[in-house]
Amino acid sequence: RCCLGWVPSVEWAGLYLADELGELARRGLRVQALDGGPGRPGAARRVAAGEAEVGLPSDALDVLRAVGSGADLVIVAATMRDSPLGFAWLPQTGIGRLADLADARIGAGAEADRVVLDTLFGLAGLPARYDFHLIGHDSSELEAGEIDVMCCSTVSQPAAAALRGVELHTSTFAEWGLPVPADLVVVTRDMLTADRATVRGFLAALAAGWRANEADPTLAPRLVADRHGRERGLSHEWSVAENERQRPFVRAAPETGLPWLGFEPADLAATVAALASAGMGGLPEVSQCVDLTVLAEAQDT
Repeated sequence: RCCLGWVPSVEWAGLYLADELGELARRGLRVQALDGGPGRPGAARRVAAGEAEVGLPSDALDVLRAVGSGADLVIVAATMRDSPLGFAWLPQTGIGRLADLADARIGAGAEADRVVLDTLFGLAGLPARYDFHLIGHDSSELEAGEIDVMCCSTVSQPAAAALRGVELHTSTFAEWGLPVPADLVVVTRDMLTADRATVRGFLAALAAGWRANEADPTLAPRLVADRHGRERGLSHEWSVAENERQRPFVRAAPETGLPWLGFEPADLAATVAALASAGMGGLPEVSQCVDLTVLAEAQDT
């Protein structure tokens, strides 16, 4: 069982293709995907509770907070070296650098985003001076002029806006100094110890699925529209748009010399230290919960 970090969509293209193209079966694996999303616990906590053997949580900070609260989880890979989380704004706003956000009305989906904002301002040597607004998941408040900029995925919300004919400019938190991997692969420490071969095979199949998505980005959107996202009414057009925006984040690791699903633990450790300095408590040492050695082994599987 593999618990997704959010609802079914092309965000999980690598897993869907690993199944569809027989990469999982070739390694003796059968995987049942458990949907995430509103009203469900996060993927990391569901793995810790024994509901699934593997989790694909979208937010690395959720994993770290779970570990900090006692969950014995290990991060063994990440679909994206750097998260697509960041800022979006309308072009006429004229934003081009963090200093332009001083006194801006910034919308975000959770109070915890305040610490991220404070950290970014601190790293830039700027006072954390802004007007914070809690908002929904879409860009409606931004488009209505109720806020100046929103914290969001630079993949999903801008893709949805573009389909409505609305252009949004974006910048990721990583581009402004706060890199965090995304769509992690997490297992319990017991799982990694007792069944390392299964974890290794899963990572090899998942990497093969993402390579297939890069080779032919038309396959996964069809799978989502026709099967995995059908109940949500996800259109083929929407899935194509989201897939095009996410592919650069997924292939960023191999383009920089890392393996598929790889990331730099040192970057995550620096981000955790910065967040802790800004007041985010309960985060563990990255070295205690990251083990990429099984990913290295998976390269030859």
